[in-house]
Amino acid sequence: MKSEQRSEEIFKGKTIYLGVDVHRKSYQVSSLHEGQVLGKSVRIDGHAGALLKWARNRYKGAELIFGYEAGFSGLSLSRHLREAGYECHVLNPADIPSTNKDRVYKTDKRDSKKIAYALMNPYSNYNYQIAPWAEQLRQNVRGALRLNSDISRLQHRIKQNLYYLGLNMPRTARGWESWSQASREQIRQQAQTGGHLAIHLWLDQLEQLLGCKQKMWQDIDQMLLESPLQCPYELLQTLKGVGKILSATLVTEIIDMRRFSSINKLRSYIGLTPGETSSGEQVRVGSMTKRGNRILRWALIQVARRVMDSDAEIAMRYAQWRKQCSHDHKAIVKVANLLLGRIRSMWLKQEAYRSPYSDLSAGRLPSEASSETR
Repeated sequence: MKSEQRSEEIFKGKTIYLGVDVHRKSYQVSSLHEGQVLGKSVRIDGHAGALLKWARNRYKGAELIFGYEAGFSGLSLSRHLREAGYECHVLNPADIPSTNKDRVYKTDKRDSKKIAYALMNPYSNYNYQIAPWAEQLRQNVRGALRLNSDISRLQHRIKQNLYYLGLNMPRTARGWESWSQASREQIRQQAQTGGHLAIHLWLDQLEQLLGCKQKMWQDIDQMLLESPLQCPYELLQTLKGVGKILSATLVTEIIDMRRFSSINKLRSYIGLTPGETSSGEQVRVGSMTKRGNRILRWALIQVARRVMDSDAEIAMRYAQWRKQCSHDHKAIVKVANLLLGRIRSMWLKQEAYRSPYSDLSAGRLPSEASSETR
């Protein structure tokens, strides 16, 4: 009893930073106060209840700030700690400072201490923590996108086996490969005639995945229409060529456009900003970095390609930039950056998409025409 009172007197009113290295079965926890490590790093059972019990008993009366790396555990641990009344941050592993020694001698103790030191640093940036309903929508959309990848992988497997066996791949009148219902039945008949059981089995799997895909996207569409993201979800579909899949991907990855105070911060989050290695008077701007949300970047590039095919103004801008850029993908990125600014404006103003240049009868942008007349 006396030791508990003494512990409460020692830590009362003090701020303790607890770095947690999260694993499936256990947590490694290191504690810091004013830059000093408090005792040894400890390993406890891998659930929020055990972590709370240990921290409350160890540091009674103290203000506890928890932190851990973003990873497989998601935001579940943070939500448990926040519901218990404690501050908890989720950090990007790439943003946690580390030395060469930390990389050579990598242990759970070192990792938990690095997290604790990052928590104590006032300049550290933390991951944005979304609400449970938003996380559910995001995970559903990501799962549906993975389903699309599984379907493509299965189609490639079937096609490769057809070529290997010398069988014909069904094609459209224009000569494109076809995966319509009639084409799948044609492949099935070829497989049955030749006794190719593997192709027959893969076709059964493909039919099942296609049915799951259709049902899943229908359910996601209904969930989004009943969620707080209904307005941006419908607004993004006013972009020509943007359907429900791309719109759902964009809104569930961004969630809240107001958390980006400027367009540059949004571009940085997506990963559309170039790297830079400048020193002194020399300025070196490189290619796009790998930092960013790769799903959101993929979706925005797809939006750029689709809008470019249906919007005359965007198509003309792409043609201009294509002449200036050494590679096609650089011009596509410029189009994506242009559309990103318009998407942000649509979202914040809650207005449908409207091209600023509706009259392109002269075959050139109004800005070019006005500059020539001047």
